[in-house]
Amino acid sequence: MSQFRFLSSLICVVLLTACSTTDLTKQTSTTEITIFSINDFHGNLQSDKPVPYLASTADPHDTEKHLTTPAGGYAYLAGLLKERRKLVGASILVGGGDLIGASPMGSALLKDEPVIEALNQLDLQVTAVGNHEFDKGTAELQRKIHGQCPPAGCVFPDFHGAKFTYLGANVFEKGDKNPWLPPYAIRDVGGMKIGFIGAVTTDVPNLVAGDAVKKMSFEDEATAINRYVPELQKQGVAAIVLLIHEGATYKGAANDPTYRCKGLQGPIIDIVKKLDKAISLVISAHTHQAYTCKIDGHLVVQGKSYGAYLTESTLTIDTRMHTVVKAEAKNILVDQQKVNADPTAQKLVRQVEQQTNKMRQQFVAMVDAPLKVESE
Repeated sequence: MSQFRFLSSLICVVLLTACSTTDLTKQTSTTEITIFSINDFHGNLQSDKPVPYLASTADPHDTEKHLTTPAGGYAYLAGLLKERRKLVGASILVGGGDLIGASPMGSALLKDEPVIEALNQLDLQVTAVGNHEFDKGTAELQRKIHGQCPPAGCVFPDFHGAKFTYLGANVFEKGDKNPWLPPYAIRDVGGMKIGFIGAVTTDVPNLVAGDAVKKMSFEDEATAINRYVPELQKQGVAAIVLLIHEGATYKGAANDPTYRCKGLQGPIIDIVKKLDKAISLVISAHTHQAYTCKIDGHLVVQGKSYGAYLTESTLTIDTRMHTVVKAEAKNILVDQQKVNADPTAQKLVRQVEQQTNKMRQQFVAMVDAPLKVESE
């Protein structure tokens, strides 16, 4: 009898343990998704002439010396992105604005049309609009978005418009209560619905020359952003990510493992402090800085500019509660000496070079005296 009682007790303990483990698993089941991001690309398709970015890296043979490392270039960015996508699970690529505009000669001569096609090739999904997207006016931006060409055709033969979505929650045409661009977008990442809200600095009218945005108004960033949080929550998103073309200045390293970012300064700090707590990740831009920081509970990142860095943010999501339980990020240098250039991307870059070669050599003007640049 005592043996029977012992076995009965043992079975009960095993069953209770199994039930408890099952309940615990249900309560703590999580999944990870990766948010890749770029910002302030400014049409830097080329890998040299000019090199998009010269990074200063430590000399492995002499700790007191630094090496200059060429970084960036569309083909190398595409190559790194391909490598990282294979190493992570579910992922998505998004942007922080100024992906076109203020571009090097090759892209500028072709009105940034090949840049849009390059971003399509990267499978960019959504991006905030930046101030430089407005450089040629609102009509020209809409033309690029929709792939519209004049009767004579577009300047880049393979141009078909943006397959990705431009977001601008705080961008309005004067007199219209509805945003001029979609304020947000929802994308499925690894079976999780992720909401992306986009916004741009309210300083756009002071940054864009001429009358390009004379008919536009730009609402306070935080006010516009927070307006759409409840709307996204009603649609059952598991996480909300902000793409904002505004940022901070920072003299620290591109990655801060503590996320404290001592010395960080700039408009993005006050904006983030006003944000709804439901926003887990803030992908910032505009200031051409590299940082991974946490401000008031929000992970805030930026990947410098010109495709020099690929930012990789990882969100750990509680699949039962649909909440973010952990957020981490790192900026990865697009090191031309360590990354394999993507062949498809290289083909597009060569096409741009060949198409603009004669245009680059075209005579513009002659001056009868040396040009002098006076320093302040």
